[in-house]
Amino acid sequence: MEKVLFIDDEPEILQGFRHILRKRIEISTATSGTQGLAMIKSNGPFAVIVCDMRMPLMDGISFFAKARALTPDSARIMLTGVTDLQSTISAVNEGRIFRYLTKPCSPEMLYEAIESGIAHYRSIVEERIRKEEELKLLSTAIGQASDSILITDVRGKIVYANPTTSRLSGFTHDELIGSNLQIFRSDRHDESFYEEIRMAIEKGEAWKGHVCNRRKDSTIYETDTTISPVRNTDGEIVHYILSARDVTYEMQLQAELQHAQKMESIGMLAGGIAHNFNNVMTAILAYSQLAQAQLNPENGAQAYLEEIYNAGLRAVDMIREILSFSRKVERIKKPIEVYPIVEEALRLISAAAPKSISIKCDLSIESGRTFGDSGQIHQVVMNLCTNAFHAMKEKCGLLELKVDHQHMPEMECAGGMVLKAGEYIRIIVSDSGHGMDRETMEKIFLPFFTTKKDDEGTGLGLSTTCTILKEHNGGISVVSEKGHGSTFTVYLPQIADTDMEYHAAQ
Repeated sequence: MEKVLFIDDEPEILQGFRHILRKRIEISTATSGTQGLAMIKSNGPFAVIVCDMRMPLMDGISFFAKARALTPDSARIMLTGVTDLQSTISAVNEGRIFRYLTKPCSPEMLYEAIESGIAHYRSIVEERIRKEEELKLLSTAIGQASDSILITDVRGKIVYANPTTSRLSGFTHDELIGSNLQIFRSDRHDESFYEEIRMAIEKGEAWKGHVCNRRKDSTIYETDTTISPVRNTDGEIVHYILSARDVTYEMQLQAELQHAQKMESIGMLAGGIAHNFNNVMTAILAYSQLAQAQLNPENGAQAYLEEIYNAGLRAVDMIREILSFSRKVERIKKPIEVYPIVEEALRLISAAAPKSISIKCDLSIESGRTFGDSGQIHQVVMNLCTNAFHAMKEKCGLLELKVDHQHMPEMECAGGMVLKAGEYIRIIVSDSGHGMDRETMEKIFLPFFTTKKDDEGTGLGLSTTCTILKEHNGGISVVSEKGHGSTFTVYLPQIADTDMEYHAAQ
């Protein structure tokens, strides 16, 4: 039951109304404004407050002005024996009076006014509870949203950040609050890009677009972002709200798909060219041998023909490599241990390595088995190590070769290939060479792209490696920095004993 406070400096009036109303309403009484304020502080809140206008020390207008600050939701009813328009206006303006009753008033009239005030109080409280529930729900939803949500002031200072923002950016909540949005700025956009955003939102327009942001650890993440203005009741922009959906993985998938399509197109073109070129080289090799047979061994042209023939053989090797890249060749695949293959390749690598390069290896016997072709896996290791040697040929260096195991908790992309969640064997080849910039790293898996001199390579090593790994349902990733070496990581699906039994039965 809602409570009612009745204030009047005449005890007889209080006693009379209390006697009349007590059967219907829980009523408390006070004989002064000071006593009434004390009761509000100790026993409140009251749904309805009835107060006489004319009282010594503190009149009803002054009392209601102070009571409104203590209990703003209460319905305030002014009761007076004097009809004074100016007093009525003051009471309404200062105390925000709900009803104004003139003495004498009947108990039924007072009771109706109190009941009406109680209903008014209930509606205010219910509306406040509803809004509080809405705000609570909204706060919970924003807090648990998968998108990053930020609120800033008009200068770009962050005043709110949901937990997703911290998880996505790497900045803690305390680091975000009070910081400027520029902490996310990356080098992927020029100043005109940010100027376009600023001009749009200052006009009061919402801006939508793709943004590359910088994490706390300086790595890049990509978002589809919407920035919207927030206006006050006067229509002035007071805040901005940013909603950003992380699309880094989607962009990687898109890039990997484009890369795969590009590789397939180049492979088809390269295969066609290689077949025709093979016919030409067959004729060159045959006729150079015929010419050699027709000439005296002491003839000076013999040396030239020998060079032609040797160059032709090198061209044939190149054609064979192109054909291997451009088409799938049926290989005999079976369950194989990876570490012995890498160990064998390591022996060849150690024999061929320049004396200026040290080799460090860590081959885990427990890395497991994969289903594949041992010759192709051997070729992958040799390709990566050969590239590492070239990267370190100008100075002393360290080649590190490692084989271990990794659990992939969810699907990832690596070198144009999608790796399903599961267990993988990793072959890691690291060098301390010259490293690569981002632009070079984006091209290294393309056929015929190379940073080597004309007589040092064909540019097919890494693209052939990609082709082999794709046929093995694996992948390859690279981490490199200009002047700080490179690390290539090969992923091969690990098979369990049950998988080996299945493949053996096939």
